[in-house]
Amino acid sequence: MNNYNSDNIKILSDLDHIRLRFGMYIGNNETPVSLFNEAIDNAIDEVVAGYSDSLIVECQVNDKQATYVIKDTGRGIPTGYKEVNGQNMAILEALITKSNSGGKFDNSAYLSSAGLNGVGMCCINALSDSLHIHSTNDGVTGEVNTIDGELIAPVEYKETREKSGTITSFTVKKDTKYFDDFVVPYEYIIHKLNTYQAFGIKNIKFVYNGEEVELTATSPFDLHKHPMDNGKYALKGDIEVTNDKKEKLRLSLQYIDLIL
Repeated sequence: MNNYNSDNIKILSDLDHIRLRFGMYIGNNETPVSLFNEAIDNAIDEVVAGYSDSLIVECQVNDKQATYVIKDTGRGIPTGYKEVNGQNMAILEALITKSNSGGKFDNSAYLSSAGLNGVGMCCINALSDSLHIHSTNDGVTGEVNTIDGELIAPVEYKETREKSGTITSFTVKKDTKYFDDFVVPYEYIIHKLNTYQAFGIKNIKFVYNGEEVELTATSPFDLHKHPMDNGKYALKGDIEVTNDKKEKLRLSLQYIDLIL
């Protein structure tokens, strides 16, 4: 232990640091729920900002792996390149390999957002077995695929007639090195999507192993119709939620000053 020299000093890449000290980034590693949250929060930010009119969540789970797909119809990830360490790097590549990259460090693109730290997509890339992103922004589509964090091919941008939006898909295998269980609990996903729906987010579709699952929460108000100048939302009305016992619970909301 007395031999402390230059060989003991390690300089890790962003992805390697996440893998080595993942507790700093995701906290609990019982399941990949943190990766799921990072992906869906990006989509929800586009919905709450009024740019996406729908949210689709698809899960394909078997005894070997679990794949999670989140789709929105928002603005899509900006295309183009950024200078990183003296080299031009595609924005899509930077977002999944550089932990200090993102569009939420100020209020120029989002008045409010669920994610602010700029490490979400990097965490998904570092801790999943594979990642696929297909995004269209202002008539240009970019696509990136990785396995164990490594790009399969360089990012390419192409002109398209596709509508803007983003599809994020990641897979975690049963023999994952980073999680105790490779499956995000079904109950957790249902509760999260019901909560979004209860707070006025419409057009949420949930598909689990090929079958569409009905969400039970209902709401009489629409967040987009009650914005405040400070980026919050004033909400009034009743929320009706069906619990696991099929009992309907009704909550009366007189006023909520909410930041999403």
